[in-house]
Amino acid sequence: MSFSQIYVTDNGFNNPHETGVRYTEPLDANMDISALAGRTLIVSERDGTSNRRTGGHLTLQKAASVGNQPSIMSSTNKLFTSTSTDDNYDQSPKASSASSKQSKQKWTIPFGSKGPQKSKLCELLDSYNKEIPKSTSSSSNFNNPEYVDALVGLRNLPQCWTEIVNSTGMSEAETKIQSAIWELVTTEVYYILALQTVTDLFLACLEDIQSQNILTDVDQNKLFSNIRDIWEANLRFWTLYLHPMVKHSQRTKEPMSIYYFQRGFVEFANIFTPYTKYCAEQSTCQYYCKEMYHNNPLFMTYCAWCESQKMCNRLRLADILVRPMQRLTKYGLLLAAIKKHINDEAEGEAIDAMIHSVEEFVAGVNSHLTTRQESERLKGINARIDSYEVVDSNNETLDRMVKQHSIMFDLCQPMRGIDHGRKVFVEGDLKYKDSTGKVRTPC
Repeated sequence: MSFSQIYVTDNGFNNPHETGVRYTEPLDANMDISALAGRTLIVSERDGTSNRRTGGHLTLQKAASVGNQPSIMSSTNKLFTSTSTDDNYDQSPKASSASSKQSKQKWTIPFGSKGPQKSKLCELLDSYNKEIPKSTSSSSNFNNPEYVDALVGLRNLPQCWTEIVNSTGMSEAETKIQSAIWELVTTEVYYILALQTVTDLFLACLEDIQSQNILTDVDQNKLFSNIRDIWEANLRFWTLYLHPMVKHSQRTKEPMSIYYFQRGFVEFANIFTPYTKYCAEQSTCQYYCKEMYHNNPLFMTYCAWCESQKMCNRLRLADILVRPMQRLTKYGLLLAAIKKHINDEAEGEAIDAMIHSVEEFVAGVNSHLTTRQESERLKGINARIDSYEVVDSNNETLDRMVKQHSIMFDLCQPMRGIDHGRKVFVEGDLKYKDSTGKVRTPC
């Protein structure tokens, strides 16, 4: 139903201790929902009479999308099993620039009665509506003369490639190549801006909150891993390879060329090294985020406030944290889309080399993740193996000597004389029968 068919009125706060002015007029579709947290809303059907508010109504205890449980993506045994796109939402530079206009409404906590720390957190979040704090680690270690210009380019990207390239007289194949290259450019920009949402919003606010001795039990490394390094890697890729191409076309109106970013993809493994660590720890980060959200009301409040900001573009923290893995698998698809329309043999060979470099790196990350998962399984098995007393003796000297040579072996270490490590082939219950009866034991 639309707002032309219903009334939405403010019935005040559900918690009598909450403070705030009650809205006397019906609410409209342009209302900032972050200002409705903790209030009771009454939705009534219109009957054609503007002053009549009776009829069946539905009571809402909380504003929509404020304080709801985030959707934590389930992890799989294999990391790169999907090629789903990571750009199914609008985070254009213009939309991102609007995010700087933060809500001026007072933030209230809708999660139960307030305590001293909740009240203090509420005050901090309210102050962030005026100005979000700067991250203590926000500055990049990437040193390049074009760095500042490249940052400006992220926010001022043209809407279409035809604005920077003279398309007059282009063949259909050339037009499709430019469109495919532009998709690589635009999705890279939107992705970097999404990463900045984590570094400049979630991380910056959490650092400032923890400096006030709130949410000190939240481990930033367990929650975000090395996402700052991920952001810096993609910023380097944009600054050195994609942004110069865009600037050249803006200045000359010449078509965008694959040779501008050829070296970047050939050196893909060196530039995107941080992804190996991030992808290996991502499932752990997702689990930690879920646990903190369920067990820590202050963390839930912090997430709800951050996710209500325009900079988030209606995305949950968990949705953003999974994007690096999705992005890594998409590079090969984007390059393949460019190659599809290339007829020049030299350009085709160049694209093939880029695709090979990307696929080789992704395969390496996958192998690293598989090895890590195997190691975790072996550690779990090792923990279930009980030690036993080799010799039953009352002699302390003998016991000490025996223990030196009967330490539990580590399944994660390779067998003697073999370089590669152990792997789990089969795991299950073994049933056998002895003099004591039937026995079932893990094997």
